[in-house]
This record gives sequence, C-alpha cells and structure tokens, in this order.
Amino acid sequence: MMAAPAWKYESKKYLSLEEYLQMDQVSDVKLEYVEGDIVSMAGATKEHNQIVTNLIREIGPKLKGSDCEIYPSDFRITTPAHKSYFYPDATVVCGETKMQDGVFDTLLNPIVILEVVSDGTENIDRGYKFFHYQQIHTLQEYVLIDSRQHAIEIIRRQGEGAWKFERHFDLQVPVVLNSINIQMTFGDIYYRISFANK
Repeated sequence: MMAAPAWKYESKKYLSLEEYLQMDQVSDVKLEYVEGDIVSMAGATKEHNQIVTNLIREIGPKLKGSDCEIYPSDFRITTPAHKSYFYPDATVVCGETKMQDGVFDTLLNPIVILEVVSDGTENIDRGYKFFHYQQIHTLQEYVLIDSRQHAIEIIRRQGEGAWKFERHFDLQVPVVLNSINIQMTFGDIYYRISFANK
C-alpha cells in the first residue's frame, strides 16, 4: 500500500510564479505553490484513490444535461491574485470553464472543491488551503471527505465572508451539494471501502 499523501516544502527561498510553473511542467509529481513556496504532493492510499474515483463516478453522470462539469486532480486552481496554485482531488465548474491566460491547465471559477482528507493532509486541507480557497469568489461549497472513517464535512459560503460548517457521520443521511443540486449517499462515496480492519 502506498503511503498517505505527503506535502513537503521544497524551498527555503522565495520562488517566482514563472519558476514554479517551469518546475511543475517537468516534475514527476504534482507541485503546489503557496505564495512563493513549492509544496510537493506524493503518494496516496488505496482508500484515497477509491474515494476520488467514486466521486467522479457519482457526480459526473448527475451533471449530464446541465452546464456543470467535474474535473479530476489534473486541473489546478488558483486564487484571484494568482499567488497560490493547488491541485484539488476534484473540482466542479458551472457555466463557462474559465482558464488562466498563458498558464496551462489552471481553472479560475470552481463552484465546488472536493478534497479527500488523510493523516498527512487534514491540517493542510482545513488550514491554509481553506484560507486560500475562500478567496475564490465563485466557490460555493468546499467538501472534505475523510479517508480513515465515515465522515464528510461540507463548508458552505453564506455571504459577506461567512461560512457554515456541516458535518455528516450518519450513514443514513444523504449528502447534498446545494450549489449543483446533487444528492449522494455514504454508500456512493465510500463504495468498495471497508474500515472494519482499521
């Protein structure tokens, strides 16, 4: 089994955006950029990958016929000031898919961002990533799916900088993404995952 994703700062000095983009384009692993620091992403557990697969499988068909699309982690997103760049596990865009001019594979207008949480990523996903994601004006829902237990958190924009945290632990209660009018069950999201031996 592969190790949980590990985020590691690669530099002690400030790197320009141009330097980051050049490094990321030739890197064997995805590199994120946090205001001058390069952060490498390496490895993922079977559970992590299965959850991402399940999300794409469940959300994608439900968006058919709408103007929304779900994208896997190969697409980056950036903040409005273009000072930080991240690779979410999955991203939903509605309407025109807007890309940053002159920067490869970088989305500007996510409406939903989904991250799968592990031991190595929880503090990052809840910490500086959420801080930066809040700056994206189109973002309506930030979804955290735990890869270690049945637990899902949806953080919804309320307006004027306020966000509402909604936690799901009850396997019988549906998980609803209001911004894209989609409902899923824990069985959908955690399909083929067992925590019995953990």
